[in-house]
Amino acid sequence: MRTRLNLALWFLLIPWFIYTVWFSTLEQHQNWLSTDAAFQWMLGHAYVKGEATELYLVPSGERWLSKGYDGPDLERMKQKLFRKGREKQAVRDNIDGPLYPPTAGLVFAWLGSFSPRTAHMLAIILQIVFTILTALLIPGITGSRVRAAEAAWILCLFPHHFPGMMLGQHHAFSLFILVAGWWLLAHRRPWWAGLVWGIFIIKPVILVALLLVPMALLQWRTVIGMLITSIVLVMATLPFTQGIEPWKRWVTVGQRASLIYELDRRWIWMSRDLAGLPRRAMWTADEWTTQASYTLRADTQAADFAAVYLETTAAGRVQSPAWATYTGWGLLLGVALITLLVMWKQDDDMPLDGAAAAFLLLGVCFSIFHFMHYDLILMALPVLLLVSQWQQLRRPLRVILGFVLLVLLLATLNFHRVPQSSLLTIPWETFALLGLWIFLAIGLAFPWLTARLCYSASPPATLHSAG
Repeated sequence: MRTRLNLALWFLLIPWFIYTVWFSTLEQHQNWLSTDAAFQWMLGHAYVKGEATELYLVPSGERWLSKGYDGPDLERMKQKLFRKGREKQAVRDNIDGPLYPPTAGLVFAWLGSFSPRTAHMLAIILQIVFTILTALLIPGITGSRVRAAEAAWILCLFPHHFPGMMLGQHHAFSLFILVAGWWLLAHRRPWWAGLVWGIFIIKPVILVALLLVPMALLQWRTVIGMLITSIVLVMATLPFTQGIEPWKRWVTVGQRASLIYELDRRWIWMSRDLAGLPRRAMWTADEWTTQASYTLRADTQAADFAAVYLETTAAGRVQSPAWATYTGWGLLLGVALITLLVMWKQDDDMPLDGAAAAFLLLGVCFSIFHFMHYDLILMALPVLLLVSQWQQLRRPLRVILGFVLLVLLLATLNFHRVPQSSLLTIPWETFALLGLWIFLAIGLAFPWLTARLCYSASPPATLHSAG
């Protein structure tokens, strides 16, 4: 019966995937004209044309855009990607571009061979493939308590997975890397897990947060594997970049992006990280207008990126209060520290498919310095681990998990009802998942509470620590 249900669910996914591609590529949405899709295409195009030495330079970026866009679309993309200040000029030092490091260009290079519109469509299809591949790995982690088709539906209904697909983002690829590494770790292959997770050098903020896993499980072979892959991928870019100058320019772009995260209301509201969470109090929902980044700086003629932001802040138009910064960092570092302390109290043979594993992975996700709404998909893995243990969970944890699942589903349905505003409102899904992490932290920190709140002292499990 379960096998037939699994097969039926796979067939039901076919029209869903077709709908995803069709809806995301509709002319009226023009998602291939988004900043997300354009920067990925541009980065890949630089590698295809052998011009990676010019990465993060505005003149080169505009030249690449002219190869993929024309007419009003070209001017629109230049304005969105490179124009700053009231005079709509490029930054003075002409250093600007995608937040992705040069290593990401190795991944996006295949996109640069196509037109931006075709690349956007192919990126969506590839993310569907990675969603399926991720779902196929889940039974091997959960002891088949969650079947592949069931996992696929949970992933498809997870908040912000669909809008991420619409943008042509690669969040499903990120999830696949996370799950593949966890599968290897759960099957006692920590070295290979590290080699896989090292691919996150394309998104360094995730790579750094993921170090919590080997630190919590004392798996130093995993750390070595992560370092090896990261170094190899960085070295692989050097023949294309012909040195480290593009890397130095990328650091500059990243520093400026950190400033945006502090002051740009749209970025703050669309992010889901703890560092930015307190900054939401800088504005109320009633005051919301599209006054993000450059629009707020219309009263200054300065074209320098950092100077414009500083002048705007000094003028009192936008302020980044110290309490928001300290609170955000306190939340992030507090979660990381508590995660490690609680995990170090667990047994050495802790199951890697139970509540403690879910707690660790939630801690990792909440320790990521900055991530946008579509990256929330990474938290699907800890949710799936808890769902797989449903029969073994105590009633309190079942109630909490059931509530979290309801909030996640409502967040997804709300996006399909009001796409834009759903991304710019209170992130209830973030608060629900954070509440789940807090509940698990309390339950796992004290053995006498574990049996009452989470599960019995020795829950049935098929997978154990790689140690």
